[in-house]
Amino acid sequence: MAASGDFALSGYSLSPPFDTNFLVSSSYKGLEVQTPLIPLPHQQQMVNLSDFHFLPDPTTPSWSIGPLRYHSLDFSCDGKTLSSSTQGDEDIGVVCWNTRTGERVGNFPGYREMVFSPTDPQVAVMQGHQPGFAKVTQTSATGVQSWTIANVHEFTTRHCVRPAFRHDGVMASYFHGSLNETRVNESIHYARNWKYPGPYPAPLTFIYSPSELDTIFLCTSTAQHTLRYHRESYGEGVMLNSTMEPNCTGITTSAWSRNGMWIATGDSADKVLLWDARNTSGINRLKTLPRDRTEAIMTVVFTHDCSLLFIVNAGHYIDVYDIEKGDYVTNSGLPDRGKNIAVDGPRDIVAVATMDDKITLYNLQPRHNTSQNPSIPALLSAHDITSAVVRPKSVPFPGLYFDIYRGAWKLSSPCSFHHAVAIKVLRPGFNPRSKKQERQDFKNLLTKCLVRWISPDLIHDNLVPLLGVYGDFGEFPALITSWMMNGLLSEYLQSEEEYEEKGLMMDVANGVAHLHSHYIVHSDIRASSILIDELGHARLSDPGLFRIFAKSPLVANGTVNQPYRWTAPELLSSSSKEPDLKTDVFSFTMTCLEIYTGAQPFDGVGEALIPGKILQNERPSKPDNVSDSLWAIWGKGWDTDPSKRPDMEEYVKSLQDLPQ
Repeated sequence: MAASGDFALSGYSLSPPFDTNFLVSSSYKGLEVQTPLIPLPHQQQMVNLSDFHFLPDPTTPSWSIGPLRYHSLDFSCDGKTLSSSTQGDEDIGVVCWNTRTGERVGNFPGYREMVFSPTDPQVAVMQGHQPGFAKVTQTSATGVQSWTIANVHEFTTRHCVRPAFRHDGVMASYFHGSLNETRVNESIHYARNWKYPGPYPAPLTFIYSPSELDTIFLCTSTAQHTLRYHRESYGEGVMLNSTMEPNCTGITTSAWSRNGMWIATGDSADKVLLWDARNTSGINRLKTLPRDRTEAIMTVVFTHDCSLLFIVNAGHYIDVYDIEKGDYVTNSGLPDRGKNIAVDGPRDIVAVATMDDKITLYNLQPRHNTSQNPSIPALLSAHDITSAVVRPKSVPFPGLYFDIYRGAWKLSSPCSFHHAVAIKVLRPGFNPRSKKQERQDFKNLLTKCLVRWISPDLIHDNLVPLLGVYGDFGEFPALITSWMMNGLLSEYLQSEEEYEEKGLMMDVANGVAHLHSHYIVHSDIRASSILIDELGHARLSDPGLFRIFAKSPLVANGTVNQPYRWTAPELLSSSSKEPDLKTDVFSFTMTCLEIYTGAQPFDGVGEALIPGKILQNERPSKPDNVSDSLWAIWGKGWDTDPSKRPDMEEYVKSLQDLPQ
């Protein structure tokens, strides 16, 4: 099977995991069996900061948030939005930021704090000037993701503390001795109302147990209580545990670890207490963390694996406490000072509001390059599977920038076997006339691109997974992906007598939409860069690579032909224009035409004439097997005006709504 186009054979179909393993289904004597197939290199483990440290995220630039005195930060549950709740000497307000681009996607003057739903990435609530809260939702009505106020609910009392969410997505607000639980995902309506047992205290902060819906940890001006509430709609709480001692006064913030084992509290005198919460009916103070500062504690937050506790005080000092070792980390990689901190747990991302009023995202990286191969950079060393891959002796399939070998990955869990993989070798070297800095810049860009591709949040049914890297093929790391049994979509369309056009179109659409949801531009969408798995489903490969290869100092294997037939007019009319999400939409639409016709767009027209036709707003003729409604959708997708093209989320919905 010959490889054609810029990128060739990339993999074999695997169902992406929800967690840590791929599953393969098999049948034995009528029984359906699922066994783990491929362990991903992203499994959650306790952080050991002797081996890892935090470094600025190489894929995300820092961005300015303005010269304000205090910043309270929070991530949405999908990590795509960061709220910066700011309080200056006079003004207060909430701003939302896109964590991939640093773009402002919401601005709410007069609100004090935003808290995101733990179950719905498009829902949050804010605390306002007056007692009450506002529900905020994410919308894309204009083609741009933004946050807007959906509902406002005011209370009649001023004794209201920051709202909090239960882990099932129900919001709670504590005011006037009552805990009011509210369902906010669809509309605002009360779920339950509970009374504090006895005279209600002045509330300071409260948090829910991460595992028990009816248990909260409440800090007041005089004590800390653990309360369990009845399951009825209305009722009085039951006091499980109460601590009244000098160490409990003046609490300013609290956090409950995700595993339910620890509670951390900070107070107005820079004191941090760690509580043993394994038995909620008897939460006891475990230790007082040693501190040598005097300012109030603003934030305490655990990492996702509960191994570290981040502490920020009003003097803008950041401390990292290792819970297992019982000591502070002195070289975590994070700055010593910052205005606040937030953790995007599942992705090991830490946001820091820096002293120069910027947001910088940090992620865990190996402290040392653990790979023995000089071609593999430190950022990819954790994904080095060279020793487990059988190097092939066969002749490679030639691509424009890659030579593609068929190899095998030796796996030993749960039993020893070999998994067929594609070894994609970036064989050509640099142009000898290229400058040293150009070469280094290319290597850095390639590394960033591969780091994004191999990240767990990019796993999707319609994307080829990058399984790891291989280090014995020269100065660049070879890419290890699953072997795609049915090869390229362009060849599949020619070789198969029957295939389901809409199914393939939806496969590609969902793959592009997933990339765009993470603000990744593919930049080379066409049938010759899409692969088909053994079940006949389409998968996009090499996200973003063509973009950096086309402008790199590499020497290609052959003549580089621009994919004019799939290129948006704004790219054809300007050499300085970079591919973006809207140019991907144009290319996707041309690929849809390929799927329905089995031929390239403008089939039969010479390559040199294509740019002129596209710039003059000429488009291919309507095929007989394309309905009027589908043709109208494509008309929007390849519109000359980029602003009139739908975003991929809207595009997918339009295609799904088409009659069968």
